[in-house]
Amino acid sequence: MPTELTPLTLPSAKDILLTQLLSTDGKVDRLLPLLDLLETPASDRSDLGQALIEALMRITEETQLNRELREALQADLSRFREDIDTMSAQTQLIPQILKILSAPVT
Repeated sequence: MPTELTPLTLPSAKDILLTQLLSTDGKVDRLLPLLDLLETPASDRSDLGQALIEALMRITEETQLNRELREALQADLSRFREDIDTMSAQTQLIPQILKILSAPVT
């Protein structure tokens, strides 16, 4: 009697990308307080401080875009999981259909 095999499920590319985006968001959130420290009048800013502010502002913009992308990926992942569930339900019907097709005709 054959034993039932358990399929190996690897994370999808979307899951991997989503994990990386969440990690990036966390790192950037820890850097954002630096932007508050550098909020001084323009006349007091050094060139280094100005460059750091600009870099942090770019990081903030990129983080917002990454968050929007992550939300879109989460929506795609939800739809993907729904599709997998639907296909799984349909594949469970295949053995029943095969039994019907292989039944002798009387």
